[in-house]
Amino acid sequence: GDSLASIAEDAYGDRAEWVTVWEANQGRQFGDRTFDDPNLILPGWQLQIPDDPAETAADVPTTTAPGNALAPVSSATSVAGLMMPHDLPPTIECPEPLAPTADRSPPPITSRATVTPASSAPGPRAATTPASTPPAETSSSTSEVGGSYRAALPLGLGAAGLLATGVLGLLTARRRVTLRGARAGDRLSALAQPLIRLERELRVVAEVERVARLDLAVRRAHQYLLTIGNGARFLGALVHFDGEIELCLSPEAGAAPTPFFAGVEGRWVLSGEVALESIGVESRFAAFPCPGLVQLGRFEDADVYLDLEAVGLLAIDGPSSAVTASVLRAVALSLCVSPFAEQAQLLTCGIDVPRLDGGITTTALDTADEAIDLAAELLAPILGSLRPGQTTAELRSRSAGEAWEPALVLMGAPAVDSGLVAGLPGLCNPAGRGLAVVTDASVRATDRLVAQEDGWLLSSLGMVIQPIGLSGAEADLVAGLVAEAAQRVEPAVPMIRSVPDDASGVGPFVEPDWELMVRTLGPVDLVDRVGSPVAFERAKALELVVWLVEHRGSATRRGARAALWETEVQDATFANVVSDARRNMARLAPPSVGEEWIARSLDEQLLIHDRLVSDADLLIDRVEYARGQVPRDAASTLRAGLELVREAPFTASTYLWPDAEGVTSQIMLVITEAATLMAEHCLAAGDLNGVFWATGKGLLAVPGHEELIALRMRAYGSSGDLAGVRAEWASYERVLHADRWSAGEPAPKLLELRRELLGTRLAA
Repeated sequence: GDSLASIAEDAYGDRAEWVTVWEANQGRQFGDRTFDDPNLILPGWQLQIPDDPAETAADVPTTTAPGNALAPVSSATSVAGLMMPHDLPPTIECPEPLAPTADRSPPPITSRATVTPASSAPGPRAATTPASTPPAETSSSTSEVGGSYRAALPLGLGAAGLLATGVLGLLTARRRVTLRGARAGDRLSALAQPLIRLERELRVVAEVERVARLDLAVRRAHQYLLTIGNGARFLGALVHFDGEIELCLSPEAGAAPTPFFAGVEGRWVLSGEVALESIGVESRFAAFPCPGLVQLGRFEDADVYLDLEAVGLLAIDGPSSAVTASVLRAVALSLCVSPFAEQAQLLTCGIDVPRLDGGITTTALDTADEAIDLAAELLAPILGSLRPGQTTAELRSRSAGEAWEPALVLMGAPAVDSGLVAGLPGLCNPAGRGLAVVTDASVRATDRLVAQEDGWLLSSLGMVIQPIGLSGAEADLVAGLVAEAAQRVEPAVPMIRSVPDDASGVGPFVEPDWELMVRTLGPVDLVDRVGSPVAFERAKALELVVWLVEHRGSATRRGARAALWETEVQDATFANVVSDARRNMARLAPPSVGEEWIARSLDEQLLIHDRLVSDADLLIDRVEYARGQVPRDAASTLRAGLELVREAPFTASTYLWPDAEGVTSQIMLVITEAATLMAEHCLAAGDLNGVFWATGKGLLAVPGHEELIALRMRAYGSSGDLAGVRAEWASYERVLHADRWSAGEPAPKLLELRRELLGTRLAA
């Protein structure tokens, strides 16, 4: 949570002295990162704080952005810089904030204090009230036209939990499609290093479990709101880091139902101790009631979510057009990949947002008038079904088969003309009927996000938050990662090891001599030849050994530290992890005299012993060798390798680097190649049991793999078992339908094979 400004305030009592800290540390090297961006500081960095700020900063001018333009302070090419909150407040000339409409003034800013009933509910947290008045030293008022104040810039990708969760979900789905269609011998092309670093950082930020908790909590709350039927509405939520969720509802909501308890001012609180499966099973099968639910920013230790459809019209009023456009861009990208908004229509105009193929339906239009006209066309069937006072959230909660897709319209100020400005409030009133508009144009909106000295006031929830904003460079980098996820496969290349020169390629395979094996073809562990596991004292020690095996010959200390830790670590910490790994491996399997499992050295290299291997290594060796064997011998060689496959690679591990570096995908391709080759040999020999055993191993790694499914269908067909063919096809369809972001369309080659085997055509 630190920034240069906050550090300066602690050290000197003046946030403006951040320049002093910057000048004292600029250009220093922290691991593999250079301190070249004042927006970027990482936990673990040790900064130098001069005793006398006057001596260091006497000749350093204060950075001031001219007019309403923001001076760029971050490098578009620095992935790490993009991930951190922007918390350097330049002096910005700001226009007068627009007043809220007369019939809906902002509620008072509230604290997070909770009222706990006299039951077993958790105790309240300490109340902390955000400041709502300017600091004493600020002389100019924010309500004066042309007045100046220090407005905190929006947070960056490092706070965008919903966006990170959605992007990773989309990446996973697109990679599954690629892997399902891969042929034997295919390999994935490598990602560029900046994209690898970005994905690793997104995996740090992602909030998969908290997003799932919010999903179920909102569904459960709406089911209860249907039963009371008094017009109470859900507006937004605070999702705390410990899993606690506060649902913000209109005053009519009344008492909180189980498993919630009452919070302040009509909030329903779900304790972080309530298990995910206990939140509300009965509401999981209805359509999600709030597709327009999006993360706007942070409040204290919580992510702030707002239901755009429930407020109708949200106006963003910031210190400059560049800042408000960044907030709009963050909202747009979050909606593009949001698991909540998968059944919604996103319409944009006047805002530069890259297209993320595979997310929700997004349409870019030239003007706001065109966007509103299209929204009206899309919403006509919904509006015809709504009764007076009824909302689309209610319709979705009542029906399991109809999504009642809303139109979420994001308008940049340049695309909004004066005529539409006057009409927008009426178009969005009443709220909750399928239309949601977010704009940074000057409109009189029912809800406003207004920049002020201590943050941004969100009037609907009555709190000062720090919004998330993305620059165009950040958005393009995210789009580039999504585009590269469906990498084109390349022909097979030698991987990790090659066949020994003296191998004839026709005799039995001789496995390399080894003593310790890292197992990644399932849950990760390290075992000796009899299967006894190495007991490490530190969890990172096992991960280090796995990383070293996967980077044999190219491993360095700097690379290991960057891969295993999200932040810089002390030299002593890293040394302890290496020592723990070396000591406990030697305890189970002592190396030869004068040797170490991890070689001791004074340079950057980290070398491991040749007799330390991985099960993926051994499988790769067998696949390479089997290519030169006759079918019967090849099948035997491949069977021994596939016996090492227990589950999908890296099952249950939380490592950040295997997926980001493509290690997991490459191992999956090796498994499916081995399974395909063995199954083909067995099918040719009439060994149907061998076909099903081999393909079953491959499908553990890549469910729905097209070549493996085809081999199973052919095996059933060769024996005349048409029921087996149909059952295999049904299992394949279940895999496709279970993939949220997949189009659900079967592969043409499998469709043709089904027609061939069954002699029928699929219904149109």
